[in-house]
Amino acid sequence: MAGLVDELTILLREQAEDFSDLAALASEKSEAVIKNDVEHLQKITNIENSLVGKNQKSERRRKELMKDVAAVLNTDADTLTISHLVELLDGKPGRDELAEVGANLRHSADELNRLNEQNRKLIENSLEYIDFSMNLMRSSQAPAVYYTHDGEEIPVESSAFFDAKQ
Repeated sequence: MAGLVDELTILLREQAEDFSDLAALASEKSEAVIKNDVEHLQKITNIENSLVGKNQKSERRRKELMKDVAAVLNTDADTLTISHLVELLDGKPGRDELAEVGANLRHSADELNRLNEQNRKLIENSLEYIDFSMNLMRSSQAPAVYYTHDGEEIPVESSAFFDAKQ
């Protein structure tokens, strides 16, 4: 049992580090979105994809370890959480380290979620701005129509978006 807990602790520590790295990239992504640096954003996304792939493998291994721990403890693997495991290990070796790593993992995941939500809002705002700009450009291409006091149309020769004086 102690070996399983130690292996789980090591795995959770690695996942917490991955989440921390992803959070740093998410912060960097915020700056790239604000600066509209598409090339840098693409590089960040490639690194993120690599880390997410690594984390998915770690997550599969974590589930396997949790099933093994649940079998040893004769409990349901689907309901066994790290917090619950920490409670079950009260006074046993590895409990404190597992509790600390679990708390770090939760903190890293929460920070990553916060930054991802912030980036989602930044990207939505950017898309709204682009949509607004495109609509503004389209509307400027339609000829302006002016009317006389009698209701007759006055033709307008220029439909330039900006009038420039030299």
